[in-house]
Amino acid sequence: MYFLKPLFSIFISIIALSSYAGTSDQFWRYLDIERTMSLNFSVETMGDLCAYEENFSRSSSQLRREFINEATQLMQAGAYGAEALDMVLAFDDRVYDKRQLAKRHIGKTLAAFFNTALNDINQGFEQRGGTPLITLVDGGAEFSLHFRWGTTADCNLYNILDITNNLTGITKSFSVSGSVSHIYQMGYQLAAKVFHSLHYTRFPIAYQPKYGTKKIFYHPQVFNQSAYKTVQQKVNYARNVCANQGRMKGKTIRLTTANELELISSLPQYLGGIDLPSRKSGFVVLSNENSGSGLIYNSEHFQGTRYTSGDISLKFEYICVEVQK
Repeated sequence: MYFLKPLFSIFISIIALSSYAGTSDQFWRYLDIERTMSLNFSVETMGDLCAYEENFSRSSSQLRREFINEATQLMQAGAYGAEALDMVLAFDDRVYDKRQLAKRHIGKTLAAFFNTALNDINQGFEQRGGTPLITLVDGGAEFSLHFRWGTTADCNLYNILDITNNLTGITKSFSVSGSVSHIYQMGYQLAAKVFHSLHYTRFPIAYQPKYGTKKIFYHPQVFNQSAYKTVQQKVNYARNVCANQGRMKGKTIRLTTANELELISSLPQYLGGIDLPSRKSGFVVLSNENSGSGLIYNSEHFQGTRYTSGDISLKFEYICVEVQK
């Protein structure tokens, strides 16, 4: 997460930027008020793919040979035939029992780390000027949590968190996987995904300065960069798309300028803006409102008029802006 902007710039930008149409969501329903999740979660143990892989990656004849070899070694050590078989089965049962014991409370541990991580994320967000929208409560919550966990074929853990809206019955799922030694990180990754799902900036974004024209920024669009080799070709394409959208809607819509892109990126995505570094894109922008020429903004600095061969692999995006006169 990128909470790296100074608090002063955060304060200034909060005045200017606001969510225009993203105040509701099919799952979360309301995006501008606090939502509650129940601490009384449920846990379900799913398939043990590690054990499945161990048993079914070998044929029945291979498994029989392993049992015979173990029994033979015990008989060579002095055990009788029936006694050797009982010992092999007893060892096998003991391994199974120890595995079951080791798996106890894994689901609850994952859930506990999720709760801890979500509280940490909320606290950090609040310290940086944000308003956390998720609160964990003991009872009467709007959303219920159900954790499902199991092991992968390579003996790592996987965890699926199902969050159900108790009013609508709609369920949204989040999943992570990793080594048991990284179980806290798995809980944190789950919490970060849930936090992102509720807090990320929805487009359109409205900008209303104290003096001047109101502007509405629409969702970034992606185009096929291979068909447009030069910066100007990319700019011309994006300009035409935005202008055509304006003509169809009967509105004044154009490609964003470099200064406007800087404006909506002045806050990270969780504080009302768009987080450019996380998108790893080259943004096509106009040099200024009255110019037909443009630039490619790659989140760090402006490029020249042409790309090197290494730049072609970038994903390119552009944002159209509606200017309300």
